[in-house]
Amino acid sequence: IAIKFIGNYRKDNHESLVLKLKNTPDQIAYLTAQFKDFGNRNNIFDEIVSKVSIVFDELLNNVISYAYTDNKEHTIEVNVLLHSDKLIISLEDDGIPFNPFKKDPPDTKLSVQDRLIGGLGIHNG
Repeated sequence: IAIKFIGNYRKDNHESLVLKLKNTPDQIAYLTAQFKDFGNRNNIFDEIVSKVSIVFDELLNNVISYAYTDNKEHTIEVNVLLHSDKLIISLEDDGIPFNPFKKDPPDTKLSVQDRLIGGLGIHNG
């Protein structure tokens, strides 16, 4: 995702949000609420907060659903940095490494019934 943030802030503004979440679905709502508060404090437009919240939902759902092979508690660290005119977001977990760009593209010529679930999120064709 690439978003250009245009808001009311000083050029030397450096605000951050750091959260350590557990790998449970309820943490998604918590992250969304915390990011909304961060956006309000830093005059980030509601439309951008909403779009970034959707990205958080997708990322955390994927990590929680697919990154772990055990039923243990894991920590997912989310870092949000508002630096000058950029919103920089990183997410770190100790799950199974996954690079979606190394996956074969889905066969969109197959019928919906014959296709595997997922894989269309980064598909560009």
